[in-house]
Amino acid sequence: MVDMLLDHDGADINHPNLDRYSSSLAITFGLHATHFLIGAVENGHVEMVRHLVRRGLDLNHHDVGAWALRVAAREGFGDIIEVLLDAGLDRSQLRS
Repeated sequence: MVDMLLDHDGADINHPNLDRYSSSLAITFGLHATHFLIGAVENGHVEMVRHLVRRGLDLNHHDVGAWALRVAAREGFGDIIEVLLDAGLDRSQLRS
């Protein structure tokens, strides 16, 4: 579903507001996410987080990586925290 939105619907993987795709994201993630990454993190989808990074997600764009890291920490998703940090999340954003 995410690949379809990115490849065919013109969704921007780094765009912080995906309201236009909320029904598709609800099907994919089981909720109305405002960003592909946040939807994946909130639901503990570590493989989707990896996939988004492979697809070119910029973790340092609009602080989305820092936001995702906070969500992962709150939910206790250590595997996602590791993926985010290994993928190049700018650790200086963690102070904001």
